[in-house]
Amino acid sequence: AKVKVVDADGHTVAGYDRLNSALSLYLKGKDGYKIILQDDVVVDYGNTGWCVAANVTIDLNGHTLSAQSNRGGVLETSAGKTLTGIDSSEGQTGTIISPNANAPVVRANASNSTLEITGGTIARSGTGNKATVEADAGATVEITGGTINGSLSATGETATIAVSGGTFSEAVPEDYCAEGFIPECDAEAGTYGVKSGSYVAQVGDNKYET
Repeated sequence: AKVKVVDADGHTVAGYDRLNSALSLYLKGKDGYKIILQDDVVVDYGNTGWCVAANVTIDLNGHTLSAQSNRGGVLETSAGKTLTGIDSSEGQTGTIISPNANAPVVRANASNSTLEITGGTIARSGTGNKATVEADAGATVEITGGTINGSLSATGETATIAVSGGTFSEAVPEDYCAEGFIPECDAEAGTYGVKSGSYVAQVGDNKYET
C-alpha cells in the first residue's frame, strides 16, 4: 500500500494505494487519524485539490504528494475541519507539488477550517498566477515550519494566514506574520522567514523593531 492509516494509538488500521481512497472510503467524517505516505502518491481528482472532510494529519514521510497535470491543486480543507501537514522523515525530503498554474497547491478553502503546515516542502513545478498556499474567506492557514516555494495569499478580510516558522522563497508580508513575529530575510541564503519581535516605531517606510 502506498498510504497507511494510523489511529490515535499508533495502530495501522487500513492501507490503500490511492490517497483518495483513504480519505473517501475510510476517513470521511472520522477525526483524529493520521495518513502516512509509504511511497510517492498522485492525487487524481477533479479541477480542485482533494477536499479533506475530516480532522486528519498527513505525514509525507519523505515522499512526494502531487497533483495530476492541469487537474487543480493537491489538497483543500472542508468546513470546520483541520488538516495538518507534517514530514517525519529525517532529511525533511517530503514534498507537496502541483504543475497546475491556475490553482493553489494547498488551500484552506472553507469557513472555520484550518490548514496547519509544520514540515516538508510545498511547491509548484511550473510558473503560474496562483499562490502556492492560500486561505479563503473564513479560513485559516498556520505555518510553523517547512519550506514554501512561491507566494502566500489570504483572499478576503476574513481569511487568516499566521506564520511563526518555516523557510520561504518570497518575503512574508507583515500582515501574514503570527502575533509576536515580524518578517526577516536571510540575505546569504537568499531565503525569507519570520523571527520573534515587534516594531516600535516607523519613520516613512522604515520600521524599527525592539
